[in-house]
Order: sequence, then C-alpha cells, then structure tokens
Amino acid sequence: MFDGAVVRRCSARSGASTLRSDPPSVSPTFGPVLAHRPGTMNKLIAIALFAGACGGTIDNQSASADDEAWSAAGNPALFSSGLEYRLDVLPAQGQAKVIPWTGSYWPTANDDINYRWDGAATDSPAKKYEKAFGGHGVEDMVSKYHGIDSVTSARTCTANSQCSSSDGEICAKRTGHTSGRCIPTWWGICHGWTPASILMPEPKHAVVRNGITFKVNDLKALASLAHDSTTTKFVSLRCDTGRASGMQFDKYGRPVDEACRDSNAGTYHVLLANYLGKMGKAFAEDRTQDAEVWNQPLRGYKVLEKREVSAAEANRLIGVGIEGGTVTAKTAAPAKGAWIQLGSYTVSAGQAWQVKMTGTGDADLFVRFGSAPTATSYACRPYSNGSAEDCSGTVPAGQTKLFVAVNGYTAANVSLSISVGGSVPSTYVFNKNAKRLVYVRADLQYTSEESPESDGYMTPHIDSYTQTDSYEYVLELDSTGRIVGGEWVGESKQAHPDFLWLPTGVGSSTVAGGAIAYASVKSLMDEAAK
Repeated sequence: MFDGAVVRRCSARSGASTLRSDPPSVSPTFGPVLAHRPGTMNKLIAIALFAGACGGTIDNQSASADDEAWSAAGNPALFSSGLEYRLDVLPAQGQAKVIPWTGSYWPTANDDINYRWDGAATDSPAKKYEKAFGGHGVEDMVSKYHGIDSVTSARTCTANSQCSSSDGEICAKRTGHTSGRCIPTWWGICHGWTPASILMPEPKHAVVRNGITFKVNDLKALASLAHDSTTTKFVSLRCDTGRASGMQFDKYGRPVDEACRDSNAGTYHVLLANYLGKMGKAFAEDRTQDAEVWNQPLRGYKVLEKREVSAAEANRLIGVGIEGGTVTAKTAAPAKGAWIQLGSYTVSAGQAWQVKMTGTGDADLFVRFGSAPTATSYACRPYSNGSAEDCSGTVPAGQTKLFVAVNGYTAANVSLSISVGGSVPSTYVFNKNAKRLVYVRADLQYTSEESPESDGYMTPHIDSYTQTDSYEYVLELDSTGRIVGGEWVGESKQAHPDFLWLPTGVGSSTVAGGAIAYASVKSLMDEAAK
C-alpha cells in the first residue's frame, strides 16, 4: 500500500531540479544531432519523491552479471498470474481503453487542496467540502496532514530569500499568515492524482451538493487527496540512491545496486504488452530510476523496432567491452566548458573499436574519424547525465585514424579505455538461461500534470497532456520464445522506470485525519461523470 503519510514530493513543471538539457538520444548518436526530438525524455525534471521508507524496507543487493533474469521482487507475475510471456504473440502497441486524466499535483507549498485555485475571493476545494458535508476546520486538517503545517521539520520563514532556491524552496504561507515554512515547490500529491486518474472517470461537469458548487477542478482535487494512500500491486525494488549522493555503476554502465538497476527490461515489456496491449488497462510508473520518484499514469506504448540479435551484438549493445586488441588508458579533468583532445589512434577498416569513459562530474565523450571532433562534427557522441559514457563500432572503409575528446558539461574527472582490434565475447554475459536475444526500441506514453488553475473536462484535449519517453533494451527469451529477462541498452541503462505499480483501490476510507470521507468524494465524482 502507498501510504500518504510518508509520501510527499511530486513532479511538476516548476524546474525545481535541473538536469541535463541535451538531446536525450537513447543510444550513442552517430553524426550530429540537429534538434531535440519532441516527446523524448525531457531532462528538465521536477520530481516526485517518496519520503522515508514508502513501500517497505528495501534489501539492496548486487546481483551477479551471469544470471540476471528478473528478481523475485521484479517478477511480472506480481501483477497477475495469467500473463502472456511469448514475445511473438504479444502486441507491438497498445493503449488504455480509458486514458488517465490530467490533473494537478496540488503542491504542498500551496497548502495542498486548500489552494484557492479559482481566485483569492473563492473557496478552496477543502472549504467547499466542509460547507457541503459539514464538519469543522477541514482546511486546518488538510494543512496538518498534507499541506504546509504537515512539514514540521522545515525551517520557518517570512520571505523566499530565507529559503534554499537551489532546492526549489519558497516560503510557503497559509492564507492570512505572515510566516510559513521553506518547502520545495515540487512537493505534492501526484501519488494521489495518479491512482485517481486510473481508478475514477474524469468529471465532465460541475455538480451542486447542499447548495455548494463543485467545479471539475475542485472534484479532481478532492479525488486526488482521497487517494493519498492506495492498495497496489507493486513490481521492482525502489532505488534510494541519488546520483548526487554517489550512485555506483559497474563496468557495463549499469547501477551496481540492484534496486537502482531494476525495473528489469523484460518485466517492463511483459507488463506493457499485457496490460496496455492485451487488456487495455492503465497502470503507473516511477518514471525516474534514482532516489527521485516521478509518479505518472501510463497511456500507451508502441514498439518501433524489434530484431533478433546475436549474443555478441547483444553484449556490445549492453556495454560489454572488446577483448584482445590494443587498449590505451587515458585520464582527463576538464573544467566546465573546456575541451581536452586525447589524441589519435591508428585503426584499419573493419576493426572493432570501443571507447569507455567513467568518472565523476559530467563530461561528454566525442569520437571522430580522420580529424579531431568538435561540438558539431563527430562520429559518436552519447547524451548521458554524468560521466559514464561509451562509444563502439566498426572502423569504416578508408579510415586510418580515430580521434577522441572530452568536453566538460560540468567540471569532471574521468578515466577512458580506448580499445582497437579484438572482439566482443560471442557468449552472452548476462543470463545463462537466455536462448534467443531480441533488441527492442519502443516509445512509452504517459499522462502529465496540468496547472492547478486549469478547469474543465480535459479528455478531449488529452493529447496535449501526453508525453513520450523512448527506451531501448534487449529481451532474453527461452527456447520456447518466452521472455525470461532483459537488459537496458544505451542511455536507458541509466534512465528507465524504477518501479511499476497497479493501483487497485483506496487504502483508507478517510483522509486529512478523518475530515474528508472517500464515500462523499466518490458520490460527487460519480455524479460528475454522468
């Protein structure tokens, strides 16, 4: 069960956490990238974060590389025992029959659903509930359990200048108060909006109850808070490690911590194809792989490319290095914005080559044949957060020199391994039970949030609130063609959903310390959906 008492932080468009804004190619890009393709993962992210130990204690383990089917916690059967695993009969695309509706995440800094979204002279959704259903001090209870007053550990303030702008904080004050608390603008209840948008039809019109008019946005606010805790089916471990706090990566560029390495790519594909593809049912994801949690309801998916690959090609795609040949080690410490050219290396047509970079900070790797690479001229230039990047391939005809350079997106300290000649192992490294290997590139669509000031029935406009992430991975099949595991490829190794969850109902009959009843909210939503 997701417990709203330990869930507080949420995604937004506030730009509270700024990451890389480069074009996010999901694999090393060969040739210059001229534009950011709309719909791919935007790296300007403000994130939903489960505070504390939401979802239970996590046993962080480091799995061995040679037998990595999904773990017990990552088994897709946790969603259902009746899933289809045969890749050849799974649909290549699908969409939820009822698309999750867009809504606000009701920022904690705005005092949750006490926010007077329709104007300062109007009542908040919480106050309207009090007037329609009775009770006393509903806004105080909402603030105490979900809003500004709930953040008792935050520093007190009277002005934004007293808060940490780098953490996205503002001085959040309750209506009529002159002092408040420093609260990040991205904290909120997307963990409530997400299941509400899946489990309840979107309200189509305003309703009147006991003389009080509830507009569509009031109803969405109440429904989101009513789902502050939910019963769920949950797959994969939750990563508690942030990149800034030192997430470690193995020699293949994957997180060492199993909780940060999953969700397994095979699990991901099985659940998408069964729920969105075969059943047309929406479920939810934590969109970000690290300690930051971004809850989003899923709308649909589409496989763009699917092809069987050899063990050697699968190994290369996942990041297995060349064995044999000539290996040169280099180090570099570029300052922010600085270029360091790391020389040229003799190659011949048809040779295998690979450049792997690891380190601290955020350096960008550039590789080019014939002359030194620049910001606009290169043969390979991965787009990744951090300094774990690699390029590999076969030397083209007519080329005799390979040039390598790094650029400091931020200050960085990196080590590089430059391999020429040799070959990638022909035996699959990651799962000894895999008999066939299939490369997949697919798009995943999710519903994004709307402004808390927006009102109205938005389903006719849902395309405007639909975002797309692109992923690539290798599926591991057994001898019968059943998916038994998988590995993420390229940038997807460090940018994929952390966990997947299927809301099945509300976890409590009341929220806000008992001040708001789910049954009353549901009666409003049922009337508004007609």
